[in-house]
Amino acid sequence: MQLQKAIKKRRSIHSFKKKKVDWRDILDCLEATKLAPMAGGYYSLKFLIVEEAGAKEQIAKLCDQDFIAEAPYVVIFVSDPSVTKNVYPERGDMYMRQQAGAAIQNFMLSLTERELSSCWVGHFNQEKINQLFGIKGNIEAIFPIGYAKDIPKTRQIMASLYNRISFHTWGNKRIDKPKPIEHYAPEGYIKY
Repeated sequence: MQLQKAIKKRRSIHSFKKKKVDWRDILDCLEATKLAPMAGGYYSLKFLIVEEAGAKEQIAKLCDQDFIAEAPYVVIFVSDPSVTKNVYPERGDMYMRQQAGAAIQNFMLSLTERELSSCWVGHFNQEKINQLFGIKGNIEAIFPIGYAKDIPKTRQIMASLYNRISFHTWGNKRIDKPKPIEHYAPEGYIKY
């Protein structure tokens, strides 16, 4: 599947078929996370794959989202802070969030390519999920994975890019030839 097709086809799914998912497909999709940019090349992600029904029900309760328990598998993305924060003490938290987001996008598009569906779940009780599974690290997101019962044909896109893009300086809507930065600088601007 071509990238643009996968991007347009991906949907957040909240209802799954009972059809069995091959766990090896999930592993292949997790492989795509290694291709995401990582600060300094330090890979900080770890994963927990959950299949047991009772454990999935507990996750669903701790996320306040019942549909999670329907999925054949749940994957929990975890950042290991000892990797990134040791190398980048001041900016490590931000880098972990950024690289987790990039890895998650690779993962979700890989799922779409394999005709699997998921939903990026960001609301959860981290402390209780960490305790339940003995997780050491920061949970970045939770993904129920399965085959979609119903796939919405269209997606409502509310944002218009026209009102969200600036050229050369914030708020400038014209793509004219850029002026030297001194033209935009406030008084007291120091040249280096």
